[in-house]
Amino acid sequence: MAWWMLALMGMTAGAVEPMEATAPTLPDPLAEQAYLTGVWAYLYGLPYLQGLQERYDLTHRTHADDPVYAPLNHLFYLDGPDVEGLLSDHPDADGLAALGHVSVWDGPVVLEVPSIRGRFAMIQITDLTGAQVARFGGADGTIPAGRYALVSEDYEGELPAGLQPLRLRGTDARVRVHIRATSVADASNARRLLHRITLAPLPEWTAGRVGLNLSLSAQEVTQPWTSHDAVQELHLVAERMLRNPPAPEEDFLVSQMSAIGLTPGLFRSKDLGPERLGALARARRTASQLVAVGQNKAVKEQSGWQGVVGSAPGHDLAMRAALADAQAWQPDDLLVFTRGEDDEDRPLTGERSLQVVLHRDALGEMGASLTVVPEEGDARALATWSDGVSFDDEGALTVLLQPDEPDTLPEHTAWLAVPEGTYDLVLRAYVPAFGDDGALPPLPGVVSAGAPGVERDPEQTSPSPESP
Repeated sequence: MAWWMLALMGMTAGAVEPMEATAPTLPDPLAEQAYLTGVWAYLYGLPYLQGLQERYDLTHRTHADDPVYAPLNHLFYLDGPDVEGLLSDHPDADGLAALGHVSVWDGPVVLEVPSIRGRFAMIQITDLTGAQVARFGGADGTIPAGRYALVSEDYEGELPAGLQPLRLRGTDARVRVHIRATSVADASNARRLLHRITLAPLPEWTAGRVGLNLSLSAQEVTQPWTSHDAVQELHLVAERMLRNPPAPEEDFLVSQMSAIGLTPGLFRSKDLGPERLGALARARRTASQLVAVGQNKAVKEQSGWQGVVGSAPGHDLAMRAALADAQAWQPDDLLVFTRGEDDEDRPLTGERSLQVVLHRDALGEMGASLTVVPEEGDARALATWSDGVSFDDEGALTVLLQPDEPDTLPEHTAWLAVPEGTYDLVLRAYVPAFGDDGALPPLPGVVSAGAPGVERDPEQTSPSPESP
């Protein structure tokens, strides 16, 4: 019915009470724009914030009883003085590690690497977003000896002879090292190799002071990392954007963030009114919720196993933030999966004898390990490179899970002790065989001992017999 007909009816009826006019409350368009743009800004900046907090925690003592870490531009070796004891008491730690944060803002930083052969080893350099800058070893199998000068992309200074420049897109980077020990007896050899990987500012390296008395035991105790509000966080993001210039493909996002005053090196928060500042606080909470969704997407499930896969997140900023927080290896030369139930969805417990069939070709070109993690007590592990372990003609190894060692074991079968109570399983796959489409390799089932080896099709919900 036309509006003029309704008006005419109202005038002639006479009995209709006039409605009191009230102005609708409309959202502030600038505040709504700040909210939407703020969500993207926080998703973009969260990896920087996570990296800054990790750097602070790694390079500062915040309590008198804190472990001693390492200064900026040095490696912290995660092995301890009793490395044999570390591996024998915690055999799930089948490798030794080191971690360091780098800033080339004040000049080059030297990474020195020895030749490593005959074992899985990987050195990875990433920016604070988790994007890989360089990698040595991993699927390549060996690491050649080398001396590298980490420098900014626009560095034009001279370097000493023998140093190869390794250019970072920005000034900040993270260095991670993993060296596998083939046995407890091999732990000392692995540790010596680990400590020959060094990181030091160029002046310190030139003076030959690398690795000498870098203890922080006398370092003063400082305040713990302080949580920041939404505005303070964007000031930190602006600072990191200046030192780590956005990639060309991020130009559009950067131009959008300028609408809320966020540009590389500067966040003009004083130009925003209280409504827009409040909108940014809401945007921060929304970004955290989206990162939680990204974490769920990063966790892959197959055959009852769960694990974080560090494949490149592309333009998914929530996934990028989640992977940076999880510090997943990229590419996925080392995958870690866990589970707490068997293929019948029953808790893993020592009351039943179970078995897992590991397939050499699928799980890892450079081996795999299976670890039992009880609710109480030490973990126990078995690896495909352990002494006495052998595969059958089809590349299969059966691992028997039960508390007591059996009197006899069939050929190509190994025993891994489990507690009487409940436990979890951890599966590590070194250089796993991904499908052409990036699909995960088939992961083994956990079934009653003596049952045929099974692998669950990712599309199925119940086990199916293994194909001959």
